[in-house]
Amino acid sequence: MSGIFGVFNFNGNFDITHAMQTMCNAMPRCKNTASKIWQDGVAGLGQTIYDKTRQKIMQYKDTNSNFVLTTICRVDNRAELGNLLQISETDVVRFPDSEFILRAYLQWGQECATRILGDWAFAIWHPNEQKLFLARDHHGNTSLYYFRDKNLFAFASSKDAILSLKNISTPKLNELYLSQILTGWQAYHGERTIYEQIYRIPPSHTLSVTNSQLINHQYWYLKSTPELHLSKRNDYVEAFLSIFDEAVRCRLRSTTNSTSNYNDIAVQLSAGLDSSAVTVTAEKLLRSEQRKVVAFTAAPAYDSRKFVHSSNGAIGDETLLAKKCSIFANSLRHITIKAEAISPIQSIRTALDIHKEPIFGAANYFWLSELRKAVHDMGYRILLTGQNGNPGMSWTGVVSSQPLNVQLSILGWQKWFLLKFYHARQSLFHTIKSNSIVLSFWHNYFEQRIIRRYSAININFARRLKLLEQMTCSSNQRPPLTILDQRRILQPGRSMTGCLHAEMGAAYDLEIRDPTADVRVLTFSFSIPDHIFIDPKTGIDRWLIREAMKDRLPDEVRLNRRFGVQSADIVPRLRACAPDVEKALKELSLGPASEYVDVPHMLQSWRIIQSQDTPEASLLARAVVCRGIMVGLFVNWFYQ
Repeated sequence: MSGIFGVFNFNGNFDITHAMQTMCNAMPRCKNTASKIWQDGVAGLGQTIYDKTRQKIMQYKDTNSNFVLTTICRVDNRAELGNLLQISETDVVRFPDSEFILRAYLQWGQECATRILGDWAFAIWHPNEQKLFLARDHHGNTSLYYFRDKNLFAFASSKDAILSLKNISTPKLNELYLSQILTGWQAYHGERTIYEQIYRIPPSHTLSVTNSQLINHQYWYLKSTPELHLSKRNDYVEAFLSIFDEAVRCRLRSTTNSTSNYNDIAVQLSAGLDSSAVTVTAEKLLRSEQRKVVAFTAAPAYDSRKFVHSSNGAIGDETLLAKKCSIFANSLRHITIKAEAISPIQSIRTALDIHKEPIFGAANYFWLSELRKAVHDMGYRILLTGQNGNPGMSWTGVVSSQPLNVQLSILGWQKWFLLKFYHARQSLFHTIKSNSIVLSFWHNYFEQRIIRRYSAININFARRLKLLEQMTCSSNQRPPLTILDQRRILQPGRSMTGCLHAEMGAAYDLEIRDPTADVRVLTFSFSIPDHIFIDPKTGIDRWLIREAMKDRLPDEVRLNRRFGVQSADIVPRLRACAPDVEKALKELSLGPASEYVDVPHMLQSWRIIQSQDTPEASLLARAVVCRGIMVGLFVNWFYQ
């Protein structure tokens, strides 16, 4: 992995040399870090390489155009681009990925973003036009942030680099963003970050910057995908396998000829269909290359059965199904990670140091960080995941897309009526917003049952923001009207997953790659008519991925309809580090965090966590205590 950064000085009253060195020093540092800086009197571009044994410095100055490029990239369609750009077969193999980025930009300009597949982000300086152009991939694991005022534009793949600049005044806290994390409001963030003055370039976006304007452009829209109609159901399976296998294959490319574990592939394997499909497909493709796939699974350190709703199909320990998958896949090596070396509170502090902002899944960070640390410590540098599978290739399908007789056979009359009522709620929300009495009742109910019970937010803070009123008007609070609404997490700017993976990869010197986020896989899965995802004969959902994995996964995994619960043993883990929890809660009560989080409610939840072995205690541990502590510690750090 690598990182990029740079500045554009609008008025000349700025020390670029000092700024570039400051940003470089603030970028994540790993063993064998190398760096390169280019600058003139107006602009500067820089790059860090976290392991110089695996990558070349990807910074170029084109002698004909004078364009200067800095990039982090893995280009997945090198052969296709080579053909379009008339690059010889020898050079297609020999050229670094950055050469394809530069040549594509010289050929197609800003439109090149639509043609380059993979995980990439780049910045190109036009000295003659005094213009900076930045772009980010369709949906990959990359991060790119920027700051602008009347004197300066600065960008970096790490927020640390931007925050290090002295001329950026003390950032202002984005309080709405903070409240959305605290309450679990899965809102569309777009460019917003936790800092008012620092913005994120979302996936599928470009940014053109001059001293007089900033133009933001989205170049890819999932909703524009035309529906695909094939003559037979199995035709979708064959087409999918061709695309999915290629998405996995191109993410197996190693960056070194070393015989060490650098050439082997690690996979984050759960009991789910997506990571299982990625794992067995990677093993199948690498078998002939004498390269190994090693699967890592997060395992509970304590008995988690009391803390999950097993009657609803929840699984607290995913290791059994993950092991069945690994045995079926030619007995690949399988390693379980219990993450006993770090407490949930310690991991929260680590996450804040890496991301410089709180994240929604605070309670999951102990196993996420320990799994990645284990992958790194064992010498692997590529980690595959299946993070984006659920709304994409393993989409469940919507029951209402089926004929009426199939709907009734799947749901029964009672659930069918409830489903109809659910879709009718759209008119109810119009009533809520237009009737003050109904609106008052709704706000009171939501505040008491949702906000105050399952969130650590200080109610005075929520009322100051008029949070309930804003939530009522949000599209997220309406029943989804279209398939895109239901799969909204695929929309650029909706999920921060790509940024988080990129930042965590930088922290642990890993390339975290996700075949389920491949734009070809996403586009194909979204083009399939929704009724295809449900088997009309059996009523089983996720038909596409289940049918595609018929010969690759054991039926215990392939046909499993139970779901794994992450951090299922969070309650006993918190009990085991009680001094850490109480120290953090005391820090919040004595600092500015007490204005934002409800410390008495968190203490009350903590007492329940200490005394009850129930799913309710687990929910309070994740939603109130862990998330509240992460937000509170961030607020204290931010102001102090």
